[in-house]
Amino acid sequence: MNLFLLTACLAQDQKEVTYQKIYQNFTSKYISDDGRVIDLSDSRKITTSEGQSYALFFALVNNDQANFAKILKWTVNNLSQGDLTQHLPAWVWGEDPTTHEWKILDTNSASDADLWIAYSLLEAGRLWKNADYKAQGLALLKQIERKEVRAVDGIGQLVIPGEVGFVHANSWKINPSYSPLQLTAYFAQYSDIWAEIHKNTANMLAQTASQGYSPDWATYTTQWNLDEQSSYDAIRVYMWIGMLNDADIYKKQLKATFKPFELQIQQAGQPPRSFNFKNKTLDIQGPIGFSAAALPFLNQQEEQEKQFELIVNQYEENDSYYNNVLILFGLGWYANLYTFDLNGNLKTKWR
Repeated sequence: MNLFLLTACLAQDQKEVTYQKIYQNFTSKYISDDGRVIDLSDSRKITTSEGQSYALFFALVNNDQANFAKILKWTVNNLSQGDLTQHLPAWVWGEDPTTHEWKILDTNSASDADLWIAYSLLEAGRLWKNADYKAQGLALLKQIERKEVRAVDGIGQLVIPGEVGFVHANSWKINPSYSPLQLTAYFAQYSDIWAEIHKNTANMLAQTASQGYSPDWATYTTQWNLDEQSSYDAIRVYMWIGMLNDADIYKKQLKATFKPFELQIQQAGQPPRSFNFKNKTLDIQGPIGFSAAALPFLNQQEEQEKQFELIVNQYEENDSYYNNVLILFGLGWYANLYTFDLNGNLKTKWR
C-alpha cells in the first residue's frame, strides 16, 4: 500500500475509533439500563423525546439492536402511554419538583423527535427485517400527519413544532431545524403529502435565512418574522443540509444560501456559537458539538480536519448531552458510517 493510501486509511481509522469511543461513552453515561436518555446538563436530569429519538437513530447506525429495543420500550411505556401507534410521545419527562414523582412534565409533543422516531422505526423495519418496527413507524407517521402538519397560508403544508401552541389565528410558529429534508423526502414513499412538505420545507429554509444564517425560530403571518438568534437550534439546519445526497435538487441552492456560515468558520477556525440578526453580532466560539455539526456542510477537507481536531482535543472537558448527540450525527457521517441516498434511505457501513 502506498504512503498516501496508508495515511488515508489511518485517518479513516482514527475517525471511526473516535466515533466508537464517543458512542460507547454516550450509551454508558447518558442512557440508563432501562433505556432512558438522561440530559445531565439539566439539573432535573430530564429525558426528552428528542434524546430518545436520537438514541434510536444512533443505535440503528451502529447495528445495536439491544439498545434500540430498550430505548424504544422506555419511550413507548413512559412517553406514549404504552402505545406509540395511538399517542405521540410527550416531549419531556422528569421529577416533579412538588411531588418528587418521576413522570411526564409536559404532555405536548415535539415534532422533530417524532419525525426521527418514525424514520428510525421504518428504517429499522427495513434493515433488520422487523415488521413490528415498520408497523409502529407507519402508525406514528399517520399521527404526525394528523396532529403536527398544518397548511400555512401562502406557504402550504409544513410540519409545526408540536401538536399544541404553535398555531394562532393567522400565525404559525416554525423551527427550521425540526424537519430535515432527508426525512421529508423519505416519507414521500408512504404518503403523497410529504412530497409537498419536502418542497415547502426547502423553500421555508431559504425564505427564513438572513445574512447567511438560519434562525432558531420563525413565525409566519403575511411574511416571515425571525427570532433574533441563530444558535443551538439552528446549528442542525446546516448539518442536515450538508448530509443531503449530492443529487438532491435543493442542496446546492441551500449551501449557497448559508455560505456566510461556512466563511465565518474559515475565518474564525470554528463555527460561531450564535449570530444576532438585530445587531449583527457574532459569538465566534461555538462548542465542539457545533464543530461536528459543521463537518457535513464544509466543502474543504482541510477545514473538516480542523474541526475534527477540535473535537478530539476538547472532548473530555466538553462532554455534555447536546455536544454528544451533535458529534454522533456529524462525526458518524464524516467517518462514512452512514449516509442518505437521494430518497432519504439510510445507507450504513454495517449493511
